[in-house]
Amino acid sequence: MPIVLAQRPRNPEVRRLPFTAANRPKQAQADVLIRSDRSGSDRRDGGPTSSDAPGSVNPHPFRDVLLDALIAARDARRNRKAMRKPTMPRTMSDSSIYARTRSHLRKLAWRALNDRAKYGHDAPPLEVLADALAAYVLQECPRILLDFAPGDPRPSSRATHARLAPGSVERVAAGAARYVLGRWTADYIREQQRRGAAGGRASSRGPTWSTNDLDALRKLNGMTVAEQARRLDLAHSMIKRMRTALRGGS
Repeated sequence: MPIVLAQRPRNPEVRRLPFTAANRPKQAQADVLIRSDRSGSDRRDGGPTSSDAPGSVNPHPFRDVLLDALIAARDARRNRKAMRKPTMPRTMSDSSIYARTRSHLRKLAWRALNDRAKYGHDAPPLEVLADALAAYVLQECPRILLDFAPGDPRPSSRATHARLAPGSVERVAAGAARYVLGRWTADYIREQQRRGAAGGRASSRGPTWSTNDLDALRKLNGMTVAEQARRLDLAHSMIKRMRTALRGGS
């Protein structure tokens, strides 16, 4: 007689919620989103709790301002390729979701700081910018987050290659904030405009052919570009530019 193993009945009311900032476990939320509140509030999302007195203020207003600036910076440039949200890699040979998120956060933070600098704002503290970037990932990129709760088996390398684990969100945000604040300056835009203007003037050069070359090309009228290049011992691109100059009357 075959042995039938008894299976534990499954509670249909218990289900795994999506890994988002609103419903993930409190332990992971405390580790990833906001550090402990010095004002004594037990709320990790920066808002007052039910036990707080009426009229209490948000202990993290600067973080929320930076989060709004990050979202606004991306919304203003959402059609640009550099501002696309990170997507999950399809194969292990593709770049990991950690690297893609790091690149996206660096570009986004750089543009947000540039936008704020136009109104006279200085660079924020490292911890505040890192918290704002972590909150941005949790709020704006929920699809790349790994559904992982304390007590679950350790995810495989393939799973962590395609999705961000709870601890990775804070780590990639801190690394991106450290990278940007170590290189960004308030006059970055003006400096880039100055360099671009100087480079544009230095790179403009006149034609590299002489009047005799144009006269020789004019005598070969009716030939193809290849034939003219062979007769004058010049490159095809040079012959094309010279023919354009002749048509322009120069």
